[in-house]
This record gives sequence, structure tokens and C-alpha cells, in this order.
Amino acid sequence: MASKYVGNAAVKNRIIIRGEGERFTPGLPVSVYADGYIQAAFGYGSDKPNVSIRVKRNEPITIHVPDSQANLTNATIYFFSPQLYQTIGEEGRSLNIFLPKQITVSPAEKLRELIAGDYEEASSNLINYGLEEVGFDNNIMLEKLHICNYPNTELSLDLTKAVNLKELDARNSGFTGISIANGAPITKI
Repeated sequence: MASKYVGNAAVKNRIIIRGEGERFTPGLPVSVYADGYIQAAFGYGSDKPNVSIRVKRNEPITIHVPDSQANLTNATIYFFSPQLYQTIGEEGRSLNIFLPKQITVSPAEKLRELIAGDYEEASSNLINYGLEEVGFDNNIMLEKLHICNYPNTELSLDLTKAVNLKELDARNSGFTGISIANGAPITKI
């Protein structure tokens, strides 16, 4: 029941996506580890949820932006209760839809799959696009990361905590370096 109500601790423990996009309407597919409630805040510096969805374990759902927030630009999206998230994004519907400048998923320790950028989803909006901040500090269960189509990114990607990483796709992204955990069972780069 702790995930149904958001208190001060939950507000501080969150996934952060800061974007510039006007393409918020398609929604973002996610799945979770356990039954509960996932909550998100869409808007300018909003730290209170304006979306709350009852979710069931391993049943994918799509988080849709509220109509009142659908035309925002330069907005921040917070996903609360990050410990529930198992997957975020899917092929063809990745975080690219939000044109993110910041992707911080470190609090989602059980996250197994993040499709932050899909290579096939290339868009003319992404041609001169780059991430300014990424965070994967505590994602020890991360197995699959697609972070494509951020050509003007001038960051190093630190995945040294992702000891279970099997698949990494960073095509058409300008990362200056990628650090991978020793012994990670990578089968596809």
C-alpha cells in the first residue's frame, strides 16, 4: 500500500526525465515487479503526482500524459516508487518521444530493461540532439539498455554497476566513452 500514497520520502525517491519534446501524447510503456500503484508527475518542476495507475506484476501498461499537460515543452517527468519498475519503454516507443536532456534512473534498482532511444525510431527532431545528464548508478539488475539517437551527447556513459548487462545499443549517439562492469555477461553491443 506504500506505493498508493506519496509522502515526502517517495517524492525524493524518483526517476527523472527532463525533456524538451512536444511529442508527449503517445505514452510510455512500462511494466513492474509487484502489484501496486505507479505515479508520475508531468509538468514544470511538479513534485506531486498528476497520474496514478493501478498496476499488476508483469502486465505491461502505458503511462499517458494528462490532457492538461500534453502540449508542454521543456518539462520534467518524475516517476515515483522507482523500486517497482521492471521495464521502461519498448521498441518503437522509447524515451525519445520526450526528447530528453536528462535521464536519471539510478533509483530504479530492479530495472531490467530501458529503451531510452530506439535506433529505428530516428526522427528529424533528434538530428542535433544530445543528452546533458544520465544516471545509472544503482541499476545492478539492468540487462538491456538501448540509448540510441542522441548524436550531440558529449558524456561518458558509466555502466560499471550494471553487472547483469547483456545488451547495449548506443548507435548514433555521441558518447565520449562507455564503461562496462567487469564480468558483465554482454552478448550484444
